[in-house]
Amino acid sequence: MKKLNAVSINRKNEGKFKLVKVFTLLLIVLILSHCSKDSLIKDPGITTTLSTNSPDLQARLEAIKKSFYQEKLDEKIKPKKTDRLLWYPDWENPKIQVVNDSVSYVFYEFLGKVDGKNVNVKSTNGKLFLMVKNEKDFYKAFYYNGSDARSDREIKEFSIDHFTGNLLLSSLQNGQNYLLDYTNGQLSDSYLKKGVLAVKKLQSNKGIISYWQENCQSIVRNCTYSTLSVPPCAGGGIVVTFSADCQWPQAMCGYPFSLTDSDEAVVCENVWFPDPPDPGNGTGGGDSGEFSPVVIDPLITMEPTTRPCLESLKNGIVNAAQFSVTMANLLKQVNNDHTKAQNAVLALANNTDRTITIGEKNIPYETITNPDGSTIAKETHGETNPITGNIKLNTITMNEASDLAIAATLIHEMMHSYFVWGANNLSGEEAMAFSDLNRYLFSQETGAAYPYNYPELGAMQHMQMAETYVNSMANLKV
Repeated sequence: MKKLNAVSINRKNEGKFKLVKVFTLLLIVLILSHCSKDSLIKDPGITTTLSTNSPDLQARLEAIKKSFYQEKLDEKIKPKKTDRLLWYPDWENPKIQVVNDSVSYVFYEFLGKVDGKNVNVKSTNGKLFLMVKNEKDFYKAFYYNGSDARSDREIKEFSIDHFTGNLLLSSLQNGQNYLLDYTNGQLSDSYLKKGVLAVKKLQSNKGIISYWQENCQSIVRNCTYSTLSVPPCAGGGIVVTFSADCQWPQAMCGYPFSLTDSDEAVVCENVWFPDPPDPGNGTGGGDSGEFSPVVIDPLITMEPTTRPCLESLKNGIVNAAQFSVTMANLLKQVNNDHTKAQNAVLALANNTDRTITIGEKNIPYETITNPDGSTIAKETHGETNPITGNIKLNTITMNEASDLAIAATLIHEMMHSYFVWGANNLSGEEAMAFSDLNRYLFSQETGAAYPYNYPELGAMQHMQMAETYVNSMANLKV
């Protein structure tokens, strides 16, 4: 029988994946919420991710609107060149999407008023929205593509369906700007490669501790022009046109344009906007309007009685795994010891034949008496059902341990669950590949997976983790 050896890693690739570990840590830290004892007390500030199915949807949308005016953010969206045209969010028609199962976006299209009266706005070359991330971060979202979508007698309204172009996000709270680019409704390859550029930047500047710390050099200019009155050929609305080069547009069937706003946004090079939103992609309607929700891990569910922070921890682990594998693909380092656990987590999160649940239960610590009469406590931090793969974390541990310790336990139990799923649900070439990689889980005489009641099954799974997955598990929880 072929001897099982850990995969060696050359130093060149090891340096790259140390950087991926840094990013993995950032992703997990950004999404962690406290699971210690005080989390058992219901905190009104801790809620589930906002979605169209939230039972308290209307109350939370009202809270967003209230915060917008309490923070006087309406002052931040006033045009600089005129007081005749004013923008206000279309509060009655929010468009909601969820990204990565843990980040919510609410989009409100900006409506217009001219001289205090509501008007229908026909937008060309761009479109403005108020974007609210996680119910508290407010951005002016400007979609544009630089093309001229009108003549002097007809207009084609701007659409973000199958959107190709740029999205400029300007924080209304701290002034930070982000520039994203899309191709046919998806983040473009050039934007995804910013992750690689960020790695190289971090590698060459040891003093930089985060890939958000960059030199800000790019200037994005845009001007807004409006007819401020309704041209007879405009279909019953004023015409607003956006220009990236600030060239004054021709009159619209005899109605001249006025400059209503201009802006220069300083954008940092190679900055990645965490969990970027998804523009309209042609899937149409539904509760999300033109915006379609993106769900990475629909098949790992939470028991209803489980404290909300566990879902945040689970999402942080899955998102970190997704990021590490994406970076490995971009760096062309797919088959390596640093992403084996990440691939296992993603297989568990996206498999189509098994749904697992994560919950908690009270598992008393066992007291062990040593030969010398001293005693020690044997702590069980979690357990995985060897038939279903469902996970239970120990309530006692969760009340006492740090978030990082709980995340480590959850990663450990997710590996047990992955072994249960892979050994019992795969077939054909997938089954052969799984058994080749995880030989400790299979009888060396018969080649069959050890049954759920095999006395040493847990020990064999632990040996497999140590042999094959220990480095990548450490990367996930560092």
